[in-house]
Amino acid sequence: MKKINLDFMEKINLKNKEDIIKISAAAIITIIVVAVLIILFTGSKQVTCQLNKNLIDGFNNNEKVIFNIKDGKISKVEYDRKITINDYYKKYGTYIDSLESIFDTGYSYLKNKDISSTDSNITIKFKTKDEGIILNNLNIVYNNATDDTSLRYDIKNDINNDENSYKIGDKYSKRELKKSIEKLGYKCK
Repeated sequence: MKKINLDFMEKINLKNKEDIIKISAAAIITIIVVAVLIILFTGSKQVTCQLNKNLIDGFNNNEKVIFNIKDGKISKVEYDRKITINDYYKKYGTYIDSLESIFDTGYSYLKNKDISSTDSNITIKFKTKDEGIILNNLNIVYNNATDDTSLRYDIKNDINNDENSYKIGDKYSKRELKKSIEKLGYKCK
C-alpha cells in the first residue's frame, strides 16, 4: 500500500509563510468586498419619514410614514399620524370630533384605516399595499383674525389628482423618494 502525503505546504507548493499571508489577505479582502456588495444591493429598500409641526398654534401634528420599495416601485405604505390639541382648544370639546370627521373624509380613499381619539388627540394608522397616501393633506386656518376658536379645515382626499400623493406602483428609487418627500418638510432616513 502506498502512503499518501497530504502535507498542505507540499500540496499547493508554497515556498514560505509570506505566500500563506498573501493568499490569506487576498481571501479576506475578497470576502469583505463580496459582503459589502451583497449589503449594498440587497439592503433595505425602505424609506422612513417623520414630520412634527404645528398646524396652527395649539394643534400639534406628528406623522410617521414608511414606504417599502420593490423593483423600483412603491409596494407598501405604513402611516401613523397623531394630532394633539392643547388645553385651550380641548376645553371647547368639539375640535376632536371635527377632526375625526375630517380624517374620515380625508382618508376616504383607504379601505383599511384605524381612526381613534381621546379628549385631546386623534390618531390615524393604516398599512396599504393597494392605495397609497397623500402627504401634507390637512390645513387648518382661522376663519377670521379676531376669533381663534373659529377654524376651517381644508383636506385633500383625491389621491389621483394631488401632487403630494404617493401611490402603490409609483416608480421611485430610494434616493428619489426620500428627496421628493423631504421637499414637503419631512425628515427621512
